[in-house]
Amino acid sequence: MPFNSLRVTTLNLEGFTIQPLLNFLKKCDPTILKHVTRRSNFVGRPVLKFRKRKNAYKKLYGLEQWKILDEFVDKDDRHICDNLASSFAHLAYADVTLYSDPPLEQILELKEKLLLKPTLDEMTLNFNFSVEKFEELSEHFGTLNIPLLGNPEWLIYSYPNSEEVLSLCVTPHKIIFRGPYFNGELDNVYHVERRRFEPDFNVRDEDDPEDGNEPEGSDRDESENEEDVEQQSSDENDADVGRGAEGRGVVAE
Repeated sequence: MPFNSLRVTTLNLEGFTIQPLLNFLKKCDPTILKHVTRRSNFVGRPVLKFRKRKNAYKKLYGLEQWKILDEFVDKDDRHICDNLASSFAHLAYADVTLYSDPPLEQILELKEKLLLKPTLDEMTLNFNFSVEKFEELSEHFGTLNIPLLGNPEWLIYSYPNSEEVLSLCVTPHKIIFRGPYFNGELDNVYHVERRRFEPDFNVRDEDDPEDGNEPEGSDRDESENEEDVEQQSSDENDADVGRGAEGRGVVAE
């Protein structure tokens, strides 16, 4: 282990584009780091060309720190990923946004990999599916989850040699995997709050303003609080598939 390795289990990163994030993770002790939350700030920042971003993400998924990570949350940036299974199947919890619609074959491969590693808590892959792609997925899985139809329909897959099951939901904007659960517990799974991790180490990009520059009660604070409330309301209403929504389980063939 390098002398300057950071021995932290949980990181909360703000203001990092992909390349600084990549460089920073290389300095973390891979045997200690388990949970990473990233919030990007693109205001006034140059955007990397597609090829450079793709190469950076390829390096990220190849890092030892990434391969043994338990949790990763990054909904602000759009990940460029060539293979869902090899990039995300090892994670126990993930909430990420991807650059483009994945092929059906990759979604099925990811499902099979998750069934072989029953350590999943929840995995949400955010997209903006084209109409054609959503119709393809709906036809394949035999579901049609749109807000007008009410509660989402969940597919259920049995883990090998186990009574526990993996649940899958496809909506126009995301794919959600949850498990493992016993089949009889599925009625209660949507009311269970998953574990939360507090960051051990908070890092801000040096180009970002430092905390504490705004006085308490300022207009900026009030505006940010209003935005937080609006965002929370939006998240809760997103296709009724967030944590707390009751879905109808369908056992897949």
